[in-house]
Amino acid sequence: MDPAATTVVNGPDAIPDAPESELRRPLRERLTWDHGAMVLVVLGAILRFADLGRQSMWYDELFTMLVTTKSLPGLMRIAIEDTTPPFYYILQHFLIRAFGISEVTMRFLPALAGVITIWVVYLLGKRLFSPKVGFWAAGLMTVGALPLRYSQEARAYSFMMLFAALSLLALASLAEKPGVFRAALFGLSLAALAYSHVYGAFGCLAIVLAMLALPSLRRGVGWWGAGAAGLAALSYVPWALIVLTQIRTVGGWVQGGTWGLRAPASLGDEFARTLANLTPWPTQPAVLPALAFTGLLVAGLLGTASAPQIARHAKKPSADGSIPERDALWLLGAAAVVPVMTGLLLTRYVVPIHDLRNCLVALPAVYVLVAVGATRLKGQAGTILIAALVAYAVFGLGSYYTSTSKGHWREAVTYLLDRGAQHELVIASSDYVPLDVNMYSVVLGHPKQFPLATVGRDLDGKNLDKALGKALKGRTSVYVVTAFVHRTGVDWTTFDDGMKRAGWKVAETRNFDFLPLVRHWMRQR
Repeated sequence: MDPAATTVVNGPDAIPDAPESELRRPLRERLTWDHGAMVLVVLGAILRFADLGRQSMWYDELFTMLVTTKSLPGLMRIAIEDTTPPFYYILQHFLIRAFGISEVTMRFLPALAGVITIWVVYLLGKRLFSPKVGFWAAGLMTVGALPLRYSQEARAYSFMMLFAALSLLALASLAEKPGVFRAALFGLSLAALAYSHVYGAFGCLAIVLAMLALPSLRRGVGWWGAGAAGLAALSYVPWALIVLTQIRTVGGWVQGGTWGLRAPASLGDEFARTLANLTPWPTQPAVLPALAFTGLLVAGLLGTASAPQIARHAKKPSADGSIPERDALWLLGAAAVVPVMTGLLLTRYVVPIHDLRNCLVALPAVYVLVAVGATRLKGQAGTILIAALVAYAVFGLGSYYTSTSKGHWREAVTYLLDRGAQHELVIASSDYVPLDVNMYSVVLGHPKQFPLATVGRDLDGKNLDKALGKALKGRTSVYVVTAFVHRTGVDWTTFDDGMKRAGWKVAETRNFDFLPLVRHWMRQR
């Protein structure tokens, strides 16, 4: 053998044989929690993108389409009137200009945000507690019905979940090693969370309050954290002033009956109901899974788990070099509770704004706490229990992918276009129908607006006859589109009787398994 070659092999630059020995190890020993989390991300992407365009868009998504098809000044004007922060609208505005309008392009960004959230939640649980906690929290985020559903909806809820998780992770990273880059990431995450949704500001409030109240966090982030939070708050001032000036408008929506929310009779009951509804399955769960989920959440809030890893390099670390575990749990508890309670208090005493969708800002913290609770149980009991809950959610996904929850607006408008209804009169039975019908006409490549007349669903007797007489004047054929029958329980025989009194008869009925109801009426000779 060449001595020089021997020197190279045995010298400091020699290639170690560790990889070869690593390959000899069983696959089970070489797999890590990081590998498992990557599998979850891939699975989450499949679940979110594979069926993205199956369901029709419903009113809220079509309203998003209406906003994002405007010019940027027009977009901002509508966003201000609606008190909805414009961050998601602006991104969607540029996306549909590049790739066109369809259910997929309208939902692509929320789905992408949902996939990224899975990985961020894993990193959050791993950094605060352990890779095992991060994995199970990410598992719940992957197959949970709420994060899945709102990752497939053309609204900003998925963005809110992403930036809530990212803000918590950025705070943990900043506490570990303060610096300008990590402070900037924390500040930008807070600002993005605030500008993703009105409830995002409540999530920011929870995180900043926890940062200031918990000594270990406060010492760890130092002035970097305070400065980043201050700049994020300063950036939100213009929009906060807009929201405050529009509260009276929102109050008018409530009084006018166009806002479907009401103040809860009991704050405690509503808070408990909201947390229960954050469970990871698509329909109402059985009692045992619901109790198991709630029990793990409580165990996570009140108990302890493996020591968190944040702030190991903080300027003033605790005795063992890490932030006390209790403070990590307080941080997550604040992120889970404060946004929900803030919305409930405003709903109770100012204006109704509380809705389960808005509370998705708390979901990343809730799932990490549930995973922490699982690590509290002795032996493999916690792992078995949380694995069973994830499996229960997976088995429930069959109904999610086969049911319709957003209506059949695409099918209804296709029916109207096939019948040439764009040349006839379409009577809308509620204020929601005109947007649904005309926006879906655009989606299907027919920008011509339907001739519409709205006849209020609350009319009867002479008022109904008068409204119908005005709408039907000079017509021999009309289509009537009825929405929210199942939700409101309105008896539409009153409306039908009015049409019959006016001398009309039903020529054809197109009744979908879930709204809307479309009827073709002809004037009797």
